[in-house]
Amino acid sequence: RQEMFAAAMAAIDEEDAVMLYRCSKLAESSPLFLEAVDMRRRSMEKTLAERFGQNLQHLQSIMGSVLGDLNRANVQAHREAVREARAASDEALKAARRAAEMNREHLQV
Repeated sequence: RQEMFAAAMAAIDEEDAVMLYRCSKLAESSPLFLEAVDMRRRSMEKTLAERFGQNLQHLQSIMGSVLGDLNRANVQAHREAVREARAASDEALKAARRAAEMNREHLQV
């Protein structure tokens, strides 16, 4: 957030520097002009800070929701994988018992 805010303020400062350069005669002759530029900058800084804060809160809310959804999906997928593995091992155990029973019957004959 700070980096984005600093980049936005740097862009505003650059725009102001260009404007002051182009209006150097006016800036030199009118302290009110310089004051107006400073007031504009402070106003934009305040507005940008508020907007960045609002956007950050919104993004954090969205990310929290998305991460929660991903976590629930991950837990569900893990449960299904465990059920499938358990079913496969139960089938393998049944097959091994049948084979052992058939082997025992074969040896008794």
